[in-house]
Amino acid sequence: MSLVPTDYSPYGVRIIQKKHFNLLETDEFRNGWFEIQDEASQLAALEVRAEPGDLVMDYCAGSGGKSLTIAHQLQNRGQIFLHDPRQKAITKAKQRM
Repeated sequence: MSLVPTDYSPYGVRIIQKKHFNLLETDEFRNGWFEIQDEASQLAALEVRAEPGDLVMDYCAGSGGKSLTIAHQLQNRGQIFLHDPRQKAITKAKQRM
């Protein structure tokens, strides 16, 4: 297995492997060392261009993947409000946060 930087996102990596395995079952994932997100979602979150001190509304937050990328941009100074009409998605977002 090897890791290769994504083409456009400064945060993403692609996993190149010959044998299939489930990343969700790794200790590293369970311990919160990484999140799984496609590169397009990373780029969409980066286009928000959030800065420390901003207040950000993620109106269709789903399970919060883009909000996690936006939170990184805020550098622990600012606030993100998540909204989604699907309660199950918001519950998942709370777990990820």
